[in-house]
Amino acid sequence: MADKKLADYVQAFVADYPDTDLVAYFGPIRRPYDDEIIAMFESRPALHKNVILCLTTLGGDPDAAYRIARCIQRHYGLLSPLKPDQKRASVSVFVDSVCASAGTLIALGATHLIMTEYAELSPLDIQVRKPDDVWERDSGLTPTQALDILERRSKSLFKEHFNQLRLDSEMGLTTKTAVEVASTVTTGLLAPIYGQLDPMRLAEFERLMGITAGYGERLAKYNLKQDALARLLMGYPSHNFVIDRCEAEELFTNIAVPKPGLKAFGEWFRKRSQQQMNDRAAVKFFFTEAPQPPAASNIELPAEAVKEAIPAVAPGTGHHVEQTEASDGTAATGTRPRRRTPRRGGEAAVQ
Repeated sequence: MADKKLADYVQAFVADYPDTDLVAYFGPIRRPYDDEIIAMFESRPALHKNVILCLTTLGGDPDAAYRIARCIQRHYGLLSPLKPDQKRASVSVFVDSVCASAGTLIALGATHLIMTEYAELSPLDIQVRKPDDVWERDSGLTPTQALDILERRSKSLFKEHFNQLRLDSEMGLTTKTAVEVASTVTTGLLAPIYGQLDPMRLAEFERLMGITAGYGERLAKYNLKQDALARLLMGYPSHNFVIDRCEAEELFTNIAVPKPGLKAFGEWFRKRSQQQMNDRAAVKFFFTEAPQPPAASNIELPAEAVKEAIPAVAPGTGHHVEQTEASDGTAATGTRPRRRTPRRGGEAAVQ
């Protein structure tokens, strides 16, 4: 906070978004950064009612993303039932740069999404490392799409060969013979391709896709439109497909542009986060100060009021001093034991 310019940005943010924490996270989403951000929230002495998470990431581990999103939901009351007169807290994800893959999964857990013209999300299809390549990855949808393509192709091949064999004026085979020949030809053409598919690998990809789908179903209860999760999982042709603000409006219910204070902060933050985007370590911190507890009351009561409010105690005893009026009209002082006050649970304690 030593940078005066940064302090001005934060002050403008607080003016536009009162009673709101501003949290930043940029870098990869993976373990142990989920534990670190949980510890950051746990060690915070107090939190404001609302929060805006400024998120910049190229993606990462869906398990870590789920834990980060759940942590924020828990600390701002989204996981607790609302009371009749209680209003749900605003948990917003602010995107002013790239927020890909696991970052999109975190955004599903928010109640609001704030995006600028520079912002981009990406689909949720999981990426799996290729067996013989360290750097290259395959989409979890690749085997499923391969099966779909083969299924469509087999149907079209069979239909094409059957029509040619059955309806051709020169050949004119019977229906039974045409079916048998068309089936043999189609099977012979596609069998080598089907033989290259590993059923165990297919099951592995299906399970990995199920992880992201399961996390998305648990997080996306406040802002995602109906059927939008399926679209994010399987509705885009590439894992790097850009989902800008216009596209995001088709997926999310509550989506907005930033107010001036947050927009100015986003421009400052974007330039600095992009310089360190390829760093292997994630950076995460609170920009706003923790809310201060209400000041203690310093009102002094008059001595007479204090004497009336606090019963006198006889020196050296544990008894109240009770004043009674004597027969001659003067005040007589006597003592009586204090009553036993029952504690909770039915126990009694001597006061």
